[in-house]
Amino acid sequence: MVIIILFLSTLTIKAQQVPLYSQYMLNGYLLNPSLAGSEGYSIIGLTGREQWLGFENPPRTYSLSYQTRLMQKNSTIVRTKDGKTKYKKGQSGRVGLGGYIFNDRNGLVDRTGGQFTYAYHIYMGVSQLSFGVSGSIYQFKIDKSEVTFRNPDDPLAASVDRILYVPDANCGAFYNHPKYYIGLSITQLFESIAKFSFSSSSIYDDYQVQRHYFLTAGLRHELKNESYVFEPSVLIKASEGLSLQADINAKLIYEDNFWGGISIRTNKSVVPMLGIKTGKLYIGYAFEYGLDAISSRHSYGSHEIMVSAKLGDSARRYRWIKRY
Repeated sequence: MVIIILFLSTLTIKAQQVPLYSQYMLNGYLLNPSLAGSEGYSIIGLTGREQWLGFENPPRTYSLSYQTRLMQKNSTIVRTKDGKTKYKKGQSGRVGLGGYIFNDRNGLVDRTGGQFTYAYHIYMGVSQLSFGVSGSIYQFKIDKSEVTFRNPDDPLAASVDRILYVPDANCGAFYNHPKYYIGLSITQLFESIAKFSFSSSSIYDDYQVQRHYFLTAGLRHELKNESYVFEPSVLIKASEGLSLQADINAKLIYEDNFWGGISIRTNKSVVPMLGIKTGKLYIGYAFEYGLDAISSRHSYGSHEIMVSAKLGDSARRYRWIKRY
């Protein structure tokens, strides 16, 4: 019962409210809606994350995403059934679409969410400026099989099995240059409220999600041996209450087929990661190990696997080939 009160209390809660990922570099769309369709590929992504193994009811996250780019189509003249000639406008190829569903369990609270994304991409010489917006909906529920009430008259007892649906929205912008990139996204824009209790007197009636901000930036540096690319990057995360966390990342890529890297988080954890590309399939694994006393003594770390398939001709990525 104490766990639930801590989770629901808007006065004290500082727990993880959004899904946490380590390999967002492989699928930036998970953090920033403006990246939907930005590469020109149609991309299917799967992620599984088991966090803080060794603790009871540890957080876990599973997600499935899809994104694509609407290809350029030339304007055409078509003849209708009545013999009339009609002009049909083509597509400019600047629109990206995406969808994303996930299940995120944190303690006794289970959240399932989904979002649909519209993105618009603008060419600026060799670079690209992207904007995106997502509409989302979350389902909240508590695992009542793990709950025991000492007081059967507790105001939360009558509503612990409620399933709540909460709408919200995300937005973002991203500037991508062959040698560097920078992006900003905001999630849970409306800071929606989930009301678990029917009581009007309890201090933990309402659970309000906080607005979160994600600022990411990175460089792409080709080494003297052209087979290798070094990519340092940083991700700064902040909640509306200005709770800050940063990831400092370093990644080495070999011929776009193999990569390895490390991420250091300011929450006192380190994340080594490895990956391989085979055909159109990208597979990455990350292991996060906490350096604080509790994690190092009682947890086996966090494990994350990310798999994505990039479908379509790679030439679609390049603006000078008039595909998009």
